[in-house]
Amino acid sequence: MSDASFFGTKRVRALYPVPRSTAIVTQNENGPCPLLAVVNALLLQSELTVEDLSPAGVGDVGGCALSGILSALYAHIDRRAARTERGEEGAVVAAAAAAAEARAVAAESASGLDVNVRFDDCERFEFTSTLGFFDACGLRLVHGWVVGREEHGEETRALCGTRGYNQLTERLIDLRTSVENARASGADETRGAVMDASVDGDDEASERVGDREERELVERAMKLSLGEETTDADEALARAMRDADLIEEFLNVTASQLTATGLAQMQERVREREYWVWFRNNHFSVVTKNDGQLYALVTDQGYLHEPDVVWEGLGGDVDGMFFKSSFEPFEPHVELAADSVESPSPRDPLPAAFLRAADAPTDAPTATDSFGNDIEKSDYAIAMELQAQYEAEDRLRAERERERERRARAERVEPPAAAPPARARAASSRKSSSTPSSSSSSKFDPSTSCAVS
Repeated sequence: MSDASFFGTKRVRALYPVPRSTAIVTQNENGPCPLLAVVNALLLQSELTVEDLSPAGVGDVGGCALSGILSALYAHIDRRAARTERGEEGAVVAAAAAAAEARAVAAESASGLDVNVRFDDCERFEFTSTLGFFDACGLRLVHGWVVGREEHGEETRALCGTRGYNQLTERLIDLRTSVENARASGADETRGAVMDASVDGDDEASERVGDREERELVERAMKLSLGEETTDADEALARAMRDADLIEEFLNVTASQLTATGLAQMQERVREREYWVWFRNNHFSVVTKNDGQLYALVTDQGYLHEPDVVWEGLGGDVDGMFFKSSFEPFEPHVELAADSVESPSPRDPLPAAFLRAADAPTDAPTATDSFGNDIEKSDYAIAMELQAQYEAEDRLRAERERERERRARAERVEPPAAAPPARARAASSRKSSSTPSSSSSSKFDPSTSCAVS
């Protein structure tokens, strides 16, 4: 990625460690998410300011370049290394070496970082120089891809919990290879028997080799299940098949890389009002905990111009819901067209109601980056911005629908009690000299009655 790559910044309000206005860096589809996650965490916890991301004297220009992000991180790493006590020469040398290595990792992370999780704990990773980068920045790294005894079974936990992702996938390949080799060996013996039988004129020679292989495997499995006498080779093959199936099932079921066990561990480990870096699906983001609830920072560039979409609920009843900087539920500012206008046609992917920039003046000046260079947007870039805006509105509509459902469940409206039927009472006596008006006043007034079904 070019050092001149430009990323928009978004003003938000951080509640802790000190309530103040700050900014976060938004991310496009191919943005350097490791760097942005680290920078955003440092911005939120006041270790960096948005002015640190731009050249000296420029200030906050609504965005920053990749070179500015790297420069700010280099300076932060060096400041932390300089805090080492001067009296311990060995510690100073080690800190300087760690800082130099962290700077190298930061430069490489512009194109992504390779992190290998371990499945037994949300804070365990295979140790590499990448982990030293987060340590040098003073941040903790966490993931939610954890195998659990109750969630996945004791056998799966024992098989997967002792390995990392790379080791587990290599183990799966080895097991599948051994099973295929065993089948191939059995197939060779079967083919030899078939050929001998065909020479002797045996009628069973007409049985297909594949059918016989499958039948023999089934017979082996039945022997194992019934406890009949089997060979060591049969037991090894059955064990390999079983382990391979368990590993493959675990990887398929947890393809989202977030398990209930992992989320529970994150809930316990992440401390109140702290900012951690969260790794999931090869993506890095910021996670925090406020009043016992986990939240993930929303850095999608599609929400760049939506200041009230800052956090997304993680787990619990608010999972997937958007929240403001104050952790209050987000309320969409625009009534979507679903209430008053027919749904847009699939042929019209960008309806005018969703384009907030439709009323912008066409003679607006050309935008410039932090270095004063003109930024000319290509047709492709404009199309990508419009598409991102449409997707953002679509997510807001889904959020609004979820909020309506939540309110509907919360409201418990009691049915009104039925009013007792009015009773018409006849006059005890009528006077023969009563006037028409007096006689009409003694009649049953239908307006006072209540029909009861």
